Order: sequence, then structure tokens, then C-alpha cells
Amino acid sequence: MGAVAQLMASDDLGVLIVRVDGVIDYANLAACRVLGTEPLAGQRLQALGPLSDAEDRPLALQDFTAQVLDENRPINDLIVGVCVQGDRRWLRVHVLRSGAAGEGPPRLLLLLLDITASRQQELSMFGRFSQVLDAAPVGICIIDEEGRFEHVNPAYQQLSGYTAAELVGQLLTLVVPEEARAEIAERHRRFIETGQEPRSEQQLVTRDGKPRVVLSESCRISGPDGRYRRISFVIDITARKLLEQKLEERNRELEEMASTDSLTGLCNRRRILDIMHERVEVARRYGRPLAVMMIDLDFFKTINDSHGHPVGDEVLVSFARLLKSCARDSDSIGRIGGEEFVLVMPESTAEGACSFLERLRTECARLRFSAKGLRLSFSAGVSIYAEGDNVPSLLRGADKALYAAKGEGRGRYCVSGQSPR
Repeated sequence: MGAVAQLMASDDLGVLIVRVDGVIDYANLAACRVLGTEPLAGQRLQALGPLSDAEDRPLALQDFTAQVLDENRPINDLIVGVCVQGDRRWLRVHVLRSGAAGEGPPRLLLLLLDITASRQQELSMFGRFSQVLDAAPVGICIIDEEGRFEHVNPAYQQLSGYTAAELVGQLLTLVVPEEARAEIAERHRRFIETGQEPRSEQQLVTRDGKPRVVLSESCRISGPDGRYRRISFVIDITARKLLEQKLEERNRELEEMASTDSLTGLCNRRRILDIMHERVEVARRYGRPLAVMMIDLDFFKTINDSHGHPVGDEVLVSFARLLKSCARDSDSIGRIGGEEFVLVMPESTAEGACSFLERLRTECARLRFSAKGLRLSFSAGVSIYAEGDNVPSLLRGADKALYAAKGEGRGRYCVSGQSPR
């Protein structure tokens, strides 16, 4: 017995041969039993009642003919619902071309397998599954292959601000920021293909336009119709992200406090020394010029004793502001003691350092304070990096030059190895 004859004689597999106009030319006994009608030959397929797909969408014979007859591509594993004597029956259908092209009028060969029992079990399980999803305390949504919502549980509705009626049938990008929609759609396409996507943080936009940050993890399942679905489990972490942001800001503040002089806003001693180490390493490695200067306010103790500490603080703050206004963006300034400052000047020679101090001295003489008649001057020492220098040697050189300048009567500056000016 040939393969075709075996199919036609099967007790479990229904076989129909149908013309393009829907008239049934042949039906075996299994097909008659499955469709609840005998004989079938000579009847129109449409007369058996409305057909639907796995999602209860109407099906017509024309849905098969173009692919099978015109393109010669069979249809496999199509889930079809049909009403038989008042009961819903589910069939797994394969549609092929009957006979070779050119051998008589074109006809369709339909192979029918009754899967009603297993289909009902699947639908029942899917229904119970939906009940479990609805009771879950986290947001859960089911999305089809095309990226449309099929189911959203109450927790997801509460998170998004949309009702189930507003979401089901809509694209998942509805709840995504506009600038991220193309990327999310592409990621969904890849997920349906591979079933793989790492847990990720995503931006979600609620119905009233408010941004939320969610932690999303997904798995891929096969639905009752055999098509893939995406189940996404979504947790709102907006509050946690805001707290993390505040903690980061506070840590930055603490880090700044740990490296900043609280009175002047300049680098404190530890920070300016760290910067010096970095600049010295650059100068050593690449042979670049570097100047380090120490600046001391003249007679600062007398200012404090004569005018009080508030005026002394005013003087320090004003001088620090002046230093920052005269320095370059690449320069670093630190306060290392009561009235002592350090300036680190990369890419600066002795001539550049002296030019800076001349300008600073001129501007310092113009400073005015709340204490009437108070004037301010400073003394400075400059050390220029030479091969073999390190942070301690540069500071010693600048300090020695500073005291040489002070020895000449204050209000002067001195480059290490040169005479005060």
C-alpha cells in the first residue's frame, strides 16, 4: 500500500481533497468522524461552519490557496477551530498541494488531526496560569511575537497607570520613552528568536507621562497556538534609584569635603600633595616643565591680632578668590596652613611663574577689606622641576626660596637659585 493510500485509510488522520472553490472531492472516514458529517464529498468546506485560528480569528479557504497553490509552500501545524454539532473542536492541520502542478485542476490536500482534548487541557492550564499571574505582587505582562500586549496583571497596570483594556493589543513600545522605542522593538525581535536576554534596568513611561525605572527579566514560552510569547517580570526600582542617586551625591560631597579646604574652597593639604605627585610623574615621564610655588601672606598674625579672626578669614577668602582668578584652568591651588598656599603650575617655566607672580602682586595691592586701611601683601618662593626631583624636593626648594624672599623685607618673591625680586 502506497503512502497516500495509507494516509487515506488511517483511522486517526483525517484526509480531505478540496478544490479551490471549496468543494470537497474526497474525505476519508477519519475526516468524516472528526468533522461530524458523513458523507463529506460533494459538500463545500464553508458549509461545515465558520473556521477560526488559535486566537479565534476567522479563517477562509483563500487564506491557504495563495501560499500552497501559487507559491507551492505547504502550511504546517496550523491550529484550526471548528464547530461540530454545537461543540468546539480543535484540529491540527497541514495543507499541501494535491498532485503535481499541471495534473488537472489545482486542489488542496488537508490533513486533519483532532487535538481537542490536549487543546482544552492547554487552555485550562493557560487559564490557571493567568490566575497565578494576576495574583503575583510584581508586574507581569505577556507579549506576543509582534510585540503586542496579550495580558497584563493588576500589578503591571498599577505600575504603568494603564488599564488592561488600554494595553492589550497595543505595542509594548507604548510604555517606553520615544527615543528608546526602536531599540526596544529590535531587542524584542531578537528575544523571540533566541529566547535570551539578560536582566536589565529599563525606562518606563506611565500613562500620565511620569518616568519610572524598572528591573525587567523575561522568559520565552510557547502558547497554546504553538507561537512564542514573552513573559516579562517587572519590578519598580524608581525609589531605590533615587536613593542611590542621593547616596552618590552625598558621597561626592563627603569626598569633596575630604579634599577641600572648608574656608577657602581650595584644595586641602592632602589633595594638593596628591596633585603634585601626579604632575611630577608627568614631568618626569615626558620631560615637561613644571613650576611649584609656596605663597605666604605677610604679617597675617598681626592682621588677626589687630582686626580679629573674622577679618582674618575675610583676608584668606579674598586672597584665595584672587589666586583662582589669576591662575590658569590647568593650575592647581591648595591651602596647606593658616596663611600658606601652594600653587602647582604644569607647563610653566621660571619666566611664566614670575609673570604670574607679578600680576598677582599688582592685583593683591588693589584688594580692599572691611577693616579700614587694611592692605595685603605676600611673599612667594618658586621651585622649577629638574630631573631627579620629587614632591619633597620641590617643596623644600620652594620653601627655601620663600624664606629668601622674606629675608629681603617681605612683599617679594624668589625663584630657587635666583635672587629675590
